[in-house]
Parts: sequence; C-alpha cells; structure tokens
Amino acid sequence: MRYPICAVSLAALLLPSALQAQKASPRDAFWSASDLVSVSANPGAKRAVKTTAPQHRPAAKESVHIAPQLIAQNGYGEQPHFIRTTLKTQQIGLRYSLLLRGADGAYAEVSPDATFHAGDHLRLSMMSNEPGYLYVIQQGSSGSWSPIFPGKTAGPDANRIEAGQITEVPGREQAFQFDATPGTEKLFVVLSRERISDLDGAVQRLKTPAPTSTPSPRPAGEILEAVNRIPDDLVQRLASRDLTLVNEQKVDQKSSETGDGEKAVYVVAKENADSPSHEVVARITLNHQ
Repeated sequence: MRYPICAVSLAALLLPSALQAQKASPRDAFWSASDLVSVSANPGAKRAVKTTAPQHRPAAKESVHIAPQLIAQNGYGEQPHFIRTTLKTQQIGLRYSLLLRGADGAYAEVSPDATFHAGDHLRLSMMSNEPGYLYVIQQGSSGSWSPIFPGKTAGPDANRIEAGQITEVPGREQAFQFDATPGTEKLFVVLSRERISDLDGAVQRLKTPAPTSTPSPRPAGEILEAVNRIPDDLVQRLASRDLTLVNEQKVDQKSSETGDGEKAVYVVAKENADSPSHEVVARITLNHQ
C-alpha cells in the first residue's frame, strides 16, 4: 500500500538537520567561516605539515570553506563539521591555545586547564576566523589592567589580524615566565571586527611619554598616562557587551597515530540575526603553583 507524503513527514525528515544547525559546536562554527580559505600551521603541533593547495577567494555572496584536510594536516585536530548559517553576517570567532616550552625547548599545546610551575615558559597562540583587531591585556595585583598586545612601541596597525593567521603573544622571540610565587594570572582578550575606540584610545594614551615638568591638574580620566594602566571599569564595560552573546568550547583531544590532537579554546559569537555581534571576549586564568 502506498502512502502520500504529507507535510508532517517532510518536517520530520528536515528536523535532524535543523537541530544539527542549532546545536553546532563553537569549534564547527569557527571553522565554517567563509573567510577561512587558508590557515597557518599550528606552532604548537609537532607533527603539523604545511600543505599547499589552490586557494579560491569567494566572489560576492559566494560561500566557501577551507579544505577540511588542511585543518587536520596543519595541526588543528580532527576535521570539523561545516555548518550553514542563515545570517547575513557570519559568526566572528577566536581560537586560542596555551603553548608550554618543553625540555627540548620546543613549544607545544597544553590543556586549557593546565597548572603551571615556577620557571615555566608560556606563550599564547591566537587565530581569528575573519579579519579584525586583537587586544590582549593583563590584570595586575592592584586590580587595574595593562596592555601586552599591541605592545607599547607597536605601530597603529600592529593588532590587525587576518583570518587563519596565527598571532603569538609575546612574539616568537619571547615568552611569559612564571615566578616562584603561587597564584593566578588573568588575561583579557578582545577580538573585534572594527577598532575599539575606547580601548584603542586608552592603549594609545599609554604610549605617550609622561611630561617631565610638573603637570597641571588633569581630569581623572587622563590618569592613564601617569600610571600606565587601564582602569578595571573600562575592561568591565567591554566585557559586558558580550556576556550573553558568546559560546565557548574547550577542546582537549589526544594525539593519534594519524596526526596531532588539539588542545584549545574556541570562543564564537552566538547567532543573532537582529543584532549580530562584532566582538568576542575571552577571559583566561593561568594557575601556577
């Protein structure tokens, strides 16, 4: 006996794919960005092999993705599941990992929840899934913040990053080193499609040398020049913009016989057709004993 296909049956057939799109992981959303048509080799993956493949730049309104095998071959773990979005603006995302120097002097990714020890050397590896501007600031014991990227002597476009390109903080000739005092170090990372006027202005003011003569009284907002710090309230205002608009995923894959695993954190803006997010914020806490 034949049965007619009704609308309910069609809906049931389409439901799994719809649910899959709704439950897409931040990692899948990150790698699905159309700006990611190429990717740098992961500096924290020992067996990553940089491969060359024809690169195709999409025409207007054309959606393409990076070849999935390049993601695995360049040291970013298993191939992701590409997803489609109904949004006109794709989900801006940040991938970051912690690179720890080993006994052989090489840096490798470690778990996002790792505990560090006195003398450890550490770098922060970051990648965006579309062009934008990157800011990294650290919190001091006083509760105020100071910028570590872009650096004090960096040019005006030093924090401009391209999709799929790795940015290491500090640079490859430097590293953070933990001292003998146990505690926590806090970093605040902002990725934005556009320059952030208030944060960028604060960083630029910190680059201005303090006057040698006795300064005249100045508004409280200009105290940044004197103390070389970014007030905590400014950081909190930046953070509050994305408190309800960000998905975060920790990935801690083990290495396999066919390639490296992945130890990283993905922070991706949530889908919001009415008001797409132009920034993502990551808060990183480093614990050391």
